[in-house]
Amino acid sequence: MSQVVEVFTDEFSTIAFQVLCLFKHYKVPHVERNIIRNPEALKDFRRLKLTLIPSFFIGGYRHDGYQAEVWVKLLKHHYDIHVSLPEMQVLLPVQRFWDEEISEITKPIVFNY
Repeated sequence: MSQVVEVFTDEFSTIAFQVLCLFKHYKVPHVERNIIRNPEALKDFRRLKLTLIPSFFIGGYRHDGYQAEVWVKLLKHHYDIHVSLPEMQVLLPVQRFWDEEISEITKPIVFNY
């Protein structure tokens, strides 16, 4: 009997979206637990002391964040799904809000009392 992977996601993680697409493509039994849309998922996320999106729970073990190397091994072990490391890679977001020019972020703040 295969175990189902619980995938904790939110509305913002492009990595979580890519992982869900990979799981669908390779027919990995999984359930999405969106912590924005589902209050119970948020409670479980906190109770399990997860800190990153996506995070996973499989076989009694938690996996905070996505690591392709780990998932190549987990898929082989739990589901006998053989995939290469390049097949499990995800693309990191290219543009992030913290990439703004540092001068824009560190402008002095003047308080008038």
